[in-house]
Amino acid sequence: MSAINRACAPPAQNEFAGASRTLITGAAGFVGGHLTDRLLALGHEVLAVDNLVTGRREHVPPGVRFEEIDLGSSEEEDVIEVIRGFRPAYVVHLAAVHHIP
Repeated sequence: MSAINRACAPPAQNEFAGASRTLITGAAGFVGGHLTDRLLALGHEVLAVDNLVTGRREHVPPGVRFEEIDLGSSEEEDVIEVIRGFRPAYVVHLAAVHHIP
């Protein structure tokens, strides 16, 4: 298989299975909440990060560590401290402003 084909191939079914730490930004949004559920089912420990401007706390499954952080206006040191404390193997960035006035 060529390098391009390998790069474009879908991940192996169990590639993300097993105990890993995953940080999800935008985790209280619709997609983030569903992704959190799926990663938990695969055995991941998840840190959910959201500013709750458009997301809802109830989208984050019970028992998941949740940090209410605004990545756009929080002090950089505060964000770094949370990330270093959790030590994620993966970061999934779903946080976004979907409406710009």
